[in-house]
Amino acid sequence: MSTEDRDEDLAARRRSDAPYRRAATQQTTGRQAPATARRARGRPEPQEASTMEMPAVNECQVEACAYNTAHSCHALAITVGNSSHAECETFFKVPSKGGDPTHTGRVGACKMADCQHNIQYECQASGIVVGYAQQDIDCLTYAPA
Repeated sequence: MSTEDRDEDLAARRRSDAPYRRAATQQTTGRQAPATARRARGRPEPQEASTMEMPAVNECQVEACAYNTAHSCHALAITVGNSSHAECETFFKVPSKGGDPTHTGRVGACKMADCQHNIQYECQASGIVVGYAQQDIDCLTYAPA
């Protein structure tokens, strides 16, 4: 094998195991490649995760709802509100119960922009109660600003 062939072979092997070497370096040093190197390789910058605590449905008085078991909502997230009132848009009636029985429902979105608990369509109340407002199934925590 000529010197030129050997150099080319060595360069090819270095390119092929470069991801392994980067991972090994990160494991041993605990450092990531500099941001400019990540961008040069076409990889996005790591984003710091932000979490938002969605308010709990503390009580649901609507026993007919598919997600209600013993006055507790088990939908992963409900949507509150339409153009006329703060109804629970997640409500529906079926013979069987659904949702996750190990978790309490949360407010995923609130369309009631005029509620004092609403900031950018996200409920900021510590928790809500869903129940009957006359014939409607509404968020009883709704409070016009």
